[in-house]
Amino acid sequence: MFGLDPKALLGGDLKDFAKHIQQAAAGGQFNPLEMFTGESHIHSVFLAPLPPQVQEAITEFLDTGAGAFAGLIGQIQAQDPSLDQGAAAQHAREMLQHAQGFCVIVLENDQGLSPLTHLFFGALPDEFIDAFTQSLAAKNLDTIAKTQLQALRDKVSDGQRDVQECFICEDYDEPDEYWLDLAERITESIDEGIMPAALQGLGDLAYWCAGGMAQSNDELDGDELLLHARCAALGNELEASIHSLDAIFEDYEPDEEDIIPVCEQIGTLAVRNGQGMQLESCFLKHQSSVDALFEQSYEMASLRFRLLASSNADAESLLNAAQRMMDIDQKSCRHDLNKEPVWVITCKPNGESLDTADAADLLDRSLQFINKRLESGTLPFYKDNDDTIIPKQALEAWQKVMQTLNLLD
Repeated sequence: MFGLDPKALLGGDLKDFAKHIQQAAAGGQFNPLEMFTGESHIHSVFLAPLPPQVQEAITEFLDTGAGAFAGLIGQIQAQDPSLDQGAAAQHAREMLQHAQGFCVIVLENDQGLSPLTHLFFGALPDEFIDAFTQSLAAKNLDTIAKTQLQALRDKVSDGQRDVQECFICEDYDEPDEYWLDLAERITESIDEGIMPAALQGLGDLAYWCAGGMAQSNDELDGDELLLHARCAALGNELEASIHSLDAIFEDYEPDEEDIIPVCEQIGTLAVRNGQGMQLESCFLKHQSSVDALFEQSYEMASLRFRLLASSNADAESLLNAAQRMMDIDQKSCRHDLNKEPVWVITCKPNGESLDTADAADLLDRSLQFINKRLESGTLPFYKDNDDTIIPKQALEAWQKVMQTLNLLD
């Protein structure tokens, strides 16, 4: 792997090599992941607002003591065993009530970016900086991290609290250049990274980056809009990502190979959030441009079908979208509509719903057929907590598509 022959390194004894690596890792002398990631360095540090999901988690904890921050109580007790659960919970509440955002250290290695975050309470005293950088000592990065955080503290002391301005980066002084560079590195981390674990935490980083780019002094151009749309989608900001996509179709002529990954990423978010029609509405608004650009794109045809199916669209719309897929690639269409979970509904449906027995009667199929298709996502249904809802309209639309295109055995 990567031109490295482990047998040659240890005279051909692979077991000896494996044992050596295992012992070194167990002793803390060697991290096997570094064979893939390479050495890390600090790209930058910055202050950031609380992402919406973190704000929601803080509110839930303050209201109920539950949620994502519930484990904070145990962490506080581990640090100070003298505190009982009530005192630790009170300490946690006070801490979260005063949280103003995050302080972020952006690390970079051969696999891309990796952010370290710590809640920010309005100041960066030495005690905060020492605690935050302690984990970087093993990588010999604690000293430079402290230096950059101290420089960031000077910016905060000077009254610079705007998210776009509060950063320290050796390569960039101008905010527009910094956030653009960070956006490019985020997308490179996604496109070129080979280790999924290395991508953890990029969602929040992308959210902050999209926010920084949105405050640019200059209007974003086509390539910059593509980067912003991707970062916004990765940061779970559907409206912002569609806004940039709308501007791209309005004012630019993007290459198909550049725009399709962006559309698919936004589409995945839209389907997951039950808002597929918001993206489909953008495509409809620019129908002539979309048709010209994606005339023979099966990926786009498939994406638009998934947007409609997830939104419990009417039978005619679904049939037209499926026919488009069939016209471009009959083999892939037959496979996807029969074998892939493209029929799952993610927005709460209205109208009559059916149980599995009623669904079997409507389709003149066995219960086994219905249950098997529900398990695989190849029959329309909506999940409401533990309840599986089969909308009658969606099932009739499914039947029309499958029968018209002769997709059923």
